[in-house]
Amino acid sequence: WAEARDPAALWRLALSAMLRKFPWLAAATAGVALTMGIREWPLLFPLLFVTAALLSCAALAQAALQAGREHWTYFGVSATAAVTRSFVPPLLYWGLGGMSLALAGGLAIHALILAGACIWAMHRTYPSRAATPAPLEMKSIYEGPLFAMLAINGWVMASLQRWIAAACFGPAEAGYFAMAASIAILIP
Repeated sequence: WAEARDPAALWRLALSAMLRKFPWLAAATAGVALTMGIREWPLLFPLLFVTAALLSCAALAQAALQAGREHWTYFGVSATAAVTRSFVPPLLYWGLGGMSLALAGGLAIHALILAGACIWAMHRTYPSRAATPAPLEMKSIYEGPLFAMLAINGWVMASLQRWIAAACFGPAEAGYFAMAASIAILIP
């Protein structure tokens, strides 16, 4: 992004490439919703899909901000994410009396807030230009199986510490660990 002549056009190109992969995301979230074994899986599926789609777009925006060396803007987006991820899902779960869908709903609200922060940051940092100097093309490496494997590996690596905490100490302790990790982003 730092080297792009038209970062806004690059953003649009990356988003369009991401949208082409959403059918795979829909299939994956449907599978997850079905395997979770709760009665409300028809409601869980759209919550998971919207959350995953918005978090994917937010990850792309955060990568663009980092690559563009927009450190303070990136910090603002990350701080917003840390606060909403740490407090919205548990507060919604508590407020709704422990409903199983409340955590997914809280995560969806977090994703909506984060997506709004990312949209604000991207429009502020990379305003759209009227004319694109040259048409941009996505390299084939970003469309193939290598890119998909790297994305899956990145997702696994990002979640691995929580899975290890859950396996070694239990789900409640893994939740405390995840909450502490989110708060640690704000309070070093």
